[in-house]
Amino acid sequence: MKKLILSVFVLVAIVGMVQGAPIQTMGSLRTPDAYVIPHKSAHITLVGYYRNVDEEEFIPYGMLGLGLFNRIQLDGFAGDDVYFMNAKVKLIPETLYFPQISVGMDNIFSTVNVQRAQDYNDPSEYSWADNPDKCDYEHYSPYVVASKQAVIGGLSCMFNLGGGANRFTGQSPRSRVFSGMFASLEVSPTKNLSLQSEFDGQDFNVGVKYSIGNYTFKVAAQAVENYAKNNGLENTHRIGVGITYLFDEFSKGKTTRPIIFKSDELEESEKELCANHETAPCPECSDSLKSVELQPVLKTQSQIPVNSSIQKEFSPEYQILLEEIRALRGEQQQVQKEMEEIRNWLKELQK
Repeated sequence: MKKLILSVFVLVAIVGMVQGAPIQTMGSLRTPDAYVIPHKSAHITLVGYYRNVDEEEFIPYGMLGLGLFNRIQLDGFAGDDVYFMNAKVKLIPETLYFPQISVGMDNIFSTVNVQRAQDYNDPSEYSWADNPDKCDYEHYSPYVVASKQAVIGGLSCMFNLGGGANRFTGQSPRSRVFSGMFASLEVSPTKNLSLQSEFDGQDFNVGVKYSIGNYTFKVAAQAVENYAKNNGLENTHRIGVGITYLFDEFSKGKTTRPIIFKSDELEESEKELCANHETAPCPECSDSLKSVELQPVLKTQSQIPVNSSIQKEFSPEYQILLEEIRALRGEQQQVQKEMEEIRNWLKELQK
């Protein structure tokens, strides 16, 4: 709790600094995804942003997010004399064959209305904007997004596809070609390292993400298509370096994305668990992520010793699943006991 309070003070201390930058917290880089952080968890993000569009600038900024009921995520932003929040609600959870779907609203309470955001003249004139990231502040920007995890060629991937209005459409003729559509792709060559690319409705962005424990580090570049132009924009840069910390001390869930594929570590743990069963092979273990069989298969009444070395090797998500299985089996035993009492009572009546 002390860490969370300290983080809030750190965020308040940087109020007044710019937010429109290559890194946000609702998804990949600048595009949202359909996932939400777990209930009772929070995260804080601090970013250093280098921009040299009108002038060379280095701007630090920060963001704070909160997860509620494993279905809602609220993020707060402040900067550049603009204060607003983002909200996202999960509608349909992800399964093995169906994507997760969410709806959201960006830039709630922003003071940049549609008239200010549309203050756009000729593409060669940059005096139209007080801030080069002005269009990113356009208030009340709704969207819907679908996200799906997959394994392709042995690589873990995550796809996002969605559509939105206002900030997602932009104001230049080029940005309006896609009518608010956005998409992103994340490929993970290793467990901790991910490569990200996206089209946010206005620009193409790329980034690298590295996660370890509760920390996530990102390096991102915005509007990389400008480097291929020959109109002066090839000399402009938007680059951000950020760090995010997830506070999950009071949260049962430890991951943002649902686990729909088994990792090698989980499969090894299942093999060790099978060694404690009366029979082999153990279909309950191999299919534990697909269905829950309520037949007792362990030697001990508690099913799995709480302090066993085997359980400690499981991931937190798998331990939660095992606890749910134990609870279901306990309920089944209670039902069986009550059914036996009813049978005995019926036999007594027949006499």
